[in-house]
Amino acid sequence: MSGQPLGSPDCNGNGVLDTCDIGAGTADDCNTNGLLDPCEAGDCNTNAVPDSCEIGALRFMDCNLNGVPDDCDLASGQLADCNTNGIGDSCELAGGFVFDMAGYAVDQEGSFVAAGDLNGDGAPDLASTNFDVPGAVSILLNDGAGGFSAPVDYATAQKPYTIAIADLDADGDNDIATASDFAVSVLFNDGDALFGDAVTYSVDPSGGIAAADFDGDEVPDLAVANLLQQTVSILFNNGNGVFGAPVAIFAGYGPFGIVAADLDGDLDQDLATGLTDESSIAILLNNGDGTFANPASYPAHPGGTMIAAADLDEDLDIDLAVSNLGPTGHVSVLLNNGSAQFTTVDVGVDDWPAAVAAIDLDSDEDLDLAVTIDDSPGRIALIENLGGAGAPGFEVAGSMIVGDYPQSIAVADFDVDGQDDLAAGSYQTPISAVTLLLDPRPSPGDCNTNDIPDACDLSSVQSADCNTNGAADECEVALAETPDCNVNEIPDVCELATGSASDCNSNAVPDDCDIDLFRFLDCDLRGILDECELASGQTTDCNTNGMPDTCELGGSFVLDITAYTLDQEGTWVAAGDLNGDGAPDLVSANDDAPGAVSVLFNDGAGAFAAPMEYATGAILTHSSWPIWMVTVIRISPRETRTRMVR
Repeated sequence: MSGQPLGSPDCNGNGVLDTCDIGAGTADDCNTNGLLDPCEAGDCNTNAVPDSCEIGALRFMDCNLNGVPDDCDLASGQLADCNTNGIGDSCELAGGFVFDMAGYAVDQEGSFVAAGDLNGDGAPDLASTNFDVPGAVSILLNDGAGGFSAPVDYATAQKPYTIAIADLDADGDNDIATASDFAVSVLFNDGDALFGDAVTYSVDPSGGIAAADFDGDEVPDLAVANLLQQTVSILFNNGNGVFGAPVAIFAGYGPFGIVAADLDGDLDQDLATGLTDESSIAILLNNGDGTFANPASYPAHPGGTMIAAADLDEDLDIDLAVSNLGPTGHVSVLLNNGSAQFTTVDVGVDDWPAAVAAIDLDSDEDLDLAVTIDDSPGRIALIENLGGAGAPGFEVAGSMIVGDYPQSIAVADFDVDGQDDLAAGSYQTPISAVTLLLDPRPSPGDCNTNDIPDACDLSSVQSADCNTNGAADECEVALAETPDCNVNEIPDVCELATGSASDCNSNAVPDDCDIDLFRFLDCDLRGILDECELASGQTTDCNTNGMPDTCELGGSFVLDITAYTLDQEGTWVAAGDLNGDGAPDLVSANDDAPGAVSVLFNDGAGAFAAPMEYATGAILTHSSWPIWMVTVIRISPRETRTRMVR
């Protein structure tokens, strides 16, 4: 800038009216408000891009949706980042999964993104269609570590939407094919990601495109879904990248998304296409020579836009996942029985699911789903596969903010670390973007709900982890993942390991809990378990009946005492023969939610089995004591009394 006032007709002082700079393309106006980007207020990170444009095109830069780019929030302390990974703590905790993210603007109205190695360096690159007039495809080359170059554009037929990457001319490098309104454009790669002029083939109005060998000649052909027709067009490759006239195959009404995969296990490539006008998926089985059987239809929700093919139930055949673009969001999962017969499972997601991909998000070796949500702010819904082999279940586990109106999603190992990553293509006027999401991993968790990731609580000693298992002690105790018999928020195992609690009888229960729970174990009330006193010789047991002599002599009666722990909060005990063996059994009411009764069966000699619980559906009575038991006191063969102790 050269001293021109904000809003001046020549704000950058180059002697040319701003409107002319914008019209000639010599200056940017990303939000189309008539002001040159460098002259606008609101550039907190001083990168010459107005904050409003960064947030709109690369929405993940404002993960807390407060209208300020995240890097500025982090710098100002508005967002905490306790683990210094560049992601605000609140954002890490909110999404269910965490990614390392980056965004790349494309020059025109980007819509669909695909991944493949275009320059032969072993790292997947990106290609994005630019849905504009004239049409183009943007190439973004990977630096080998998940960083990408500025986009380079190559012309295609106007308004290309979908894209496929494959070696179409059998020369060992990957080429590109795009589907536009009335044409397929093929761009051949010279091996260094430099592409010649597009070769165009006329087709009916098209939607999705897929590249696969349909006729068994070992070179990829092309299949295009004809949105306004009832057909799929097959363009057969003559072996060197020249394609014949399209062959139309009946599919059903409104085919759009399309995928090629071996669905019936006969080693040739079949087709599945989403029928937007029929609320169904059409399966076209290949006869082996590039001809196809009549379509079989399976139900799905309206608006089947994009399809992913993968083995989702680990039974070694290919299943399908379909994004159903519409105001009542659903993903339809079609599970294959191995013979291309499918059972549909519906998964509810946010409204307007546009594209779907299969990826292992949680490193558990089964495939989860990632679904773009065509909205502002744009999102990717992350759907976790909960089932094992043969029985998957799906549940939305979180979402991530990405560029506005994401239309597509691609899966590849972009940073070449052995773990698949995601790329989402967003469509927005006048700025579009590819959002890269690297290294998916589960959200760090906030077990004590203090808005600080657990790992940070532990590293700052905000929370203790006495057993060094990576879980905060108070959370383990609260979730009953480890015993804390004296309710001091320190796991029993840690108290015993550090010597802060004794365990004289080596039963892994602190002595004070043994005594509190089963007071009869300290009959002389000296704070030492009777069995330990006897073992150490601190007291005598002349008749070797397991009871200190002082206790036998100290009362009017001698009692044999046994205690039985209850799983819930026992309150009232009753006796009666429940199994018809002539010996009285015990029943205890458990004051807990949901309510229950515990049944303890007598072995016929006064010893009782572990309690079996039966639900009652209500809390039976009130108590605040945390641990309960039944104590059986055998006074004589003819008289039995019971009492409950804490």
